[in-house]
Parts: sequence; structure tokens; C-alpha cells
Amino acid sequence: MNSKITMTAMMFAALLCLGAKPKQEPAVVFNIDASMVPTKKDWAEKKLKPELESWAKNVVTLLDGKGAKWTRGDVTLILDPEDGVASAVAATCTIRLHRKFAEDDPEGAKGACIHEFAHIVQDYRPAPGRAEPYVYPPGWLVEGIADWVRWFNYEGKAGIRRANADAVNNPKHDAAYGVTASFLDYIAKKYDREFVTKLNKVCREGKYSEEVWTTFTKKTREELAKEWARKIGGRRGKR
Repeated sequence: MNSKITMTAMMFAALLCLGAKPKQEPAVVFNIDASMVPTKKDWAEKKLKPELESWAKNVVTLLDGKGAKWTRGDVTLILDPEDGVASAVAATCTIRLHRKFAEDDPEGAKGACIHEFAHIVQDYRPAPGRAEPYVYPPGWLVEGIADWVRWFNYEGKAGIRRANADAVNNPKHDAAYGVTASFLDYIAKKYDREFVTKLNKVCREGKYSEEVWTTFTKKTREELAKEWARKIGGRRGKR
């Protein structure tokens, strides 16, 4: 009797296995190198890696458009013992996250890595098929696009409030990071939902110029900046 029950249980388990969906590989795989900071390996593997892999496809879609696929292989994330925050090298698909920052602000570290992965997706550098001579976009715009991905998309409502609050205190559209992200989000919402995607494509191809703002919005960057500053000014006292 016991043998029959055991056999039935085994058959039932086999059927469950056959019906189970295979584990889907993430669109982008992040490989953790914690050799220099072994004390953070467990956190990086169990908390950071799953978060980045679950969100990486969204970053690719935001910057490259719907249907875009990641084709550049795995991303290496190195835990660095030196002081700092995070950095990325697009050519080698490498991110460095510094230990103290990760310990002091583990949630912020996730957002910082999303920002750095956005830099890898941006990949603004001369390459075959791109413009010659290659025109680099201004640094404030590069950082603004990456922070738009982070604060206005990944971080959600709390991130949007933080970036817009920074813009209220410093309403200069070319101040970079969250302030420029606020400027870009204003344009995307008012003129073209695909604005940042289009801008990213032009920048990657090495064709950035002041004319791109007029091409996509029919207004100059200066005109857009004044509009945005007025909008941001209207938020004073409402934070």
C-alpha cells in the first residue's frame, strides 16, 4: 500500500514538473564581482542583482524604444572598497559600486546602479556606423538623461518629487542630473512622449546639435528652458 502511495506521489510530482513554466532568463544578466568586498556579496546577489535584472529591460525600452532588445551581453557589477558612489564604463559594460555608499544607503545604491546602467545603454562613443566626426552631447545632458530614467521612472512618485524639488531650488535646465531630468520630463509630457528616446538616438549616433530641440519640439532650447522655469516656479511653496 505504501509503495502505491509513493508511486502516485512521484507521478504527481512529475506531472507538476512537466506543467511548470521554465524559469525565464532576464533580458540583461548582471554578474556580481564581490572579490574586493566579500562582506557585501550576499546583499549584492540576493537584493541588488534581482532588482537590476528585473528593471534593466525597462531602461532599454525607455532609451531605445518599444521592442528594443539588449544584445551587448552580460553586465559586470564590481563592488569597490574605495570611497565614492558609482560609475560605469559603457564600452566594457561595467559598473562599479562603492562599498561605503552601498552600506550607508542600500536603496539609494540600487537607484545609482540604474543610473549607471542607463549610461551603458546610452553608449555615447565613436563606433562603426556612427557619425564622423563624432559629436559628443554636453555632459549636463548625458547625466540628465540617465537621471530621468532613475528619478522619473525607476524611483516613482517619490523620485519625481525629489527631482522637481531640486529644480525649484535651482531652475537651470543645464544644471545636470535631477534638475535636467525635470526639464526633459517637462518636454516629454508636453511635446512628445518619445522625446527622450529620440534624443538618446541622436546622441548615440554622434549627431547632437542645438537644432535637435527645434526638430523635435518646434522650439529652441532657450524657449523650452524658459517655459520649464516658469512651470517650476509655479511649484514654489507646494513641495
